Amino acid sequence: MKRIAVQYPGQRDGAGLPPLASVPALADDIFAMMKPPNRTEVPFAFFGHSMGGMLAFEVALRFQAAGHRIAAFFVSACSAPGHIRYKQIQGMSDREMLNLVAQMTRTNPEFFDDEEFLVGVLPTLRAARAIAGYDCPPETKLSCPIYAFIGDRDWIATQEDMKPWRDRTTGEFALRVFPGDHFYLNNNLPELAGEIQDRTLQWSGLA
Repeated sequence: MKRIAVQYPGQRDGAGLPPLASVPALADDIFAMMKPPNRTEVPFAFFGHSMGGMLAFEVALRFQAAGHRIAAFFVSACSAPGHIRYKQIQGMSDREMLNLVAQMTRTNPEFFDDEEFLVGVLPTLRAARAIAGYDCPPETKLSCPIYAFIGDRDWIATQEDMKPWRDRTTGEFALRVFPGDHFYLNNNLPELAGEIQDRTLQWSGLA
């Protein structure tokens, strides 16, 4: 089983990607960079956490449209399309978004004047701004199973926000709740990774 990780533009391994203007546009670039093999019977599985869930969904759609076999799609702490919160950040400037983050985290706004810190945080905030405006037609679906994961104290993407992922597949859907907040996976990684691997092997026919 080969694993490929993708980071947002401007962050370490994602430095070669163009700035994130829209989720579909970046998904096009990632699909092209991954260069799927000509053997369409080789199964793929996708995992995305938080904002990465939307991006993983769009990349998976491109693999599916190209005739590749998708074994399973795993989405973590990410609201389903059409149920994204904080849509008001779409029209915000970088400074307005930084001020909002300062208010939400009770951080001194002067902390965000540090240039080295901004180099690391601004790509993520700009990605959030692009993803806040993301949506896709209701008929856009994957044919593989979708398995969703959420922390029971997550207030960014709630269980109710994630349940509509069931409408984005023509196959099986399941939602599993872990103890924790938006970053529940930090304390549940072995169990989460184990389930992802087991499900992938099951639907790939390799179990």
